[in-house]
Amino acid sequence: MPGGRHGSGVQSHRRGRSRTRSRRTHLAVAPWIIISIVAVVGLTGVSAGWAWLVQAPCSTPQIGLTVVASPDQSKILSALAQSWTETQPAVQGKCAAVEVVTKNSADVAASLSPTWDPRRDGARPDVWAPDSTAWTRYASARPTAAGMIPADQPSLARTPVVLAMPRPMAEALGWPRKQVGWHDLATQFGVGSPGWSKFGHPEWGKFKTGMTDPVKSTAGLHALLAITDFNNDEKVSDAELKNALGFSRSVTTYTNDTDGLFEKLQKADEAGKAMSFVSAFPALERDISDYNAAGPKVPLTALYPPEGIADADHPFVVLNALWVDPLRKQIAQDFLSYVRGPEGRKAYADSAFRGPDRSAPPMLTQERGFEPTINAVQRSVLMPDQVTRTVIAWTALRKRANILSVMDVSGSMATLVPGTGKSRLEIARGAALMGLQTFNPDTQVGQWVFSTNQTATTDYRELVPIGPVGGPYQGGLRRDAIIRNLNAVQPKGNTGLYDTALAAYKESKRAYQPGRLNLVVLMTDGENQDGVGLSREAFFNGLKAEVDPNRPVAMLTIAYSDDAAIGDLQEMSKITGGKSFVSKNPADIQKVFLAALFGR
Repeated sequence: MPGGRHGSGVQSHRRGRSRTRSRRTHLAVAPWIIISIVAVVGLTGVSAGWAWLVQAPCSTPQIGLTVVASPDQSKILSALAQSWTETQPAVQGKCAAVEVVTKNSADVAASLSPTWDPRRDGARPDVWAPDSTAWTRYASARPTAAGMIPADQPSLARTPVVLAMPRPMAEALGWPRKQVGWHDLATQFGVGSPGWSKFGHPEWGKFKTGMTDPVKSTAGLHALLAITDFNNDEKVSDAELKNALGFSRSVTTYTNDTDGLFEKLQKADEAGKAMSFVSAFPALERDISDYNAAGPKVPLTALYPPEGIADADHPFVVLNALWVDPLRKQIAQDFLSYVRGPEGRKAYADSAFRGPDRSAPPMLTQERGFEPTINAVQRSVLMPDQVTRTVIAWTALRKRANILSVMDVSGSMATLVPGTGKSRLEIARGAALMGLQTFNPDTQVGQWVFSTNQTATTDYRELVPIGPVGGPYQGGLRRDAIIRNLNAVQPKGNTGLYDTALAAYKESKRAYQPGRLNLVVLMTDGENQDGVGLSREAFFNGLKAEVDPNRPVAMLTIAYSDDAAIGDLQEMSKITGGKSFVSKNPADIQKVFLAALFGR
């Protein structure tokens, strides 16, 4: 099976420099060749040949264009760069050359900024050729990268994100008459399903779902976007979030990227255990074609979810960066025209890519497990903030953490938030409850509230101690106890910030668990108003003394009012290695709360 479809290794391909030099050297030392050919030109009247000889297409030095491309297409683009360079392209009289560098799309999306550092991030891109527009949207969620990404992102080729399934299993479900959808994967075949016995094959055991990390994998990202937005309305409802939760629990094989999953499947197939290894997993159509081309014992079939299919559309993105001058932009446009021309279209088709119009190459036939014509609608790519929220939610479902949530319930939390009809406390409580619903059951969570005089001796009160959120507590689940107690809280008192923050940090250190992300998440709309508690100096000295590199606990602080002590909160986070978040519009607190927990 060909390797490197979605790897993170880097390779570069430089073409054309030596070819140009050798030609010019030969012309300089052999003038008799020019004289002879001039005579031929004069006799035949071929003026074009004479023009090429007396004025070469371009002059040295070459102007290089760096294209950073996803692994699945870098070899194709490299070969096209070589063949294009052999035509001696010239821009403003200068030789044009293209260097293709391989880098995972997710890594570029995370690194892209005006301060790109070649020593840290690799070759600086003039053009970014990711495998999906989803990654340009993901990068655009960061203000520093948004201005670099143009609106015009023409597609070089497409390959849809489908469900890969061993062919006998697909046939047992009714393929090719019936297609399995994302909704089926999250519900019918999720946790609690009877497995393959329902379809007459108890020997296959339970339905096993594979998944790749959506933060690193294009197939995983698109599948997640579909699973969390079945109806394609660009919103994630509570029902959709619940289904995503069920899907996350049903995943039996989880890898960073598609290569890892295919490699494991290949080994299982060689051992005669492909049918017991995995039942279905999201993959790019052309990767399935690649896998089947290697001749496995059990080939895969591509299933096209009827709710809609997103494409890895392989955009060609000429960056709006200071280092991309007009000359390089023109080279980029000329190379783009070549890649989208006959030679480029053929190169992509030979590697099982569809055309920009979704037209299928010859090898994608139904006999080989594919649908030449895709009948399902094409899903839209979510906007940047929606992509970010979806990834954050998935991270919440997967992450193992040890969290003490500390919520301000002082009197100012009764303040109504304009345009919502809700108080600050109601909105903050809703954000915390949303987080509880998305936590992995194994996540350790505890809940405190604070103001002043919550107990006879403290400004804070423990509602529920730290423990598994999905574990038993007081006759039910810990999650339910937290919800019940938070709903009963009423705002009162002042803000006892310093005493509470230090006590919460000490408690998290006491409950520290190795191998987990240990956090204090503190939310407040005010500043310290406890005149009899710790002074600011005493608090920060005490917090610094508690920090222990052998038991690291990070403090994530969230301010959701202009009245909050933003400077103090930022300092708390800095001292403990956490981050501080500010939501000046309390209505956005849900988004900020999730970002604080899982977008670190």
